[in-house]
Amino acid sequence: MTKLCTSCNIEQDEKEFNKYPEPNGLNTCRRCKREVKKLIKREAKAKKVETKEYFRKYNIENEEKLKLQARKSWLKRMYNITPEQYDEMLKRQNGTCAICKRPESKFSVKGAVMALAVDHDHAAGTIRGLLCFRCNRFFVGIGNEDNIKLLRESISTMERAIKYIESNITSVSSYIIFIYLYKTIF
Repeated sequence: MTKLCTSCNIEQDEKEFNKYPEPNGLNTCRRCKREVKKLIKREAKAKKVETKEYFRKYNIENEEKLKLQARKSWLKRMYNITPEQYDEMLKRQNGTCAICKRPESKFSVKGAVMALAVDHDHAAGTIRGLLCFRCNRFFVGIGNEDNIKLLRESISTMERAIKYIESNITSVSSYIIFIYLYKTIF
């Protein structure tokens, strides 16, 4: 028995058609269905390449705008502040870290100086100030009583270490290294 394919208008054996009729009532042979699927895939691939190219071009043309949007979104999502509030804190701190009073010296992957980190109390959700990368890493989690006690013990341990090193300096190069480390820490 034969059927007429409504796509290619060729009468073919029933074996060339799917066992079950299509929902739209059309009889399309398997060869035509394969061709339609290939065409759809080619069109989708072309559309994907076109879309990818459009967004690549858009991202290049709007790089600054996208950076500002990302910064605004990140500050709002992470700390519930605006870029203007961040800039105001930075101005109050004279562009320096709230702890060591130095400007940020850490560089990003792209080679730009990183922005100061927003120091916040995770439990209360309050913002304490802006910290440089070093101070932010060193003081992570400080704020509760246990960590403050640990920090005080660390300070006394550091002072003992400084006295120990000072009393055991045996050469000029040891002294220079000690001074360098001391200035780096404090």
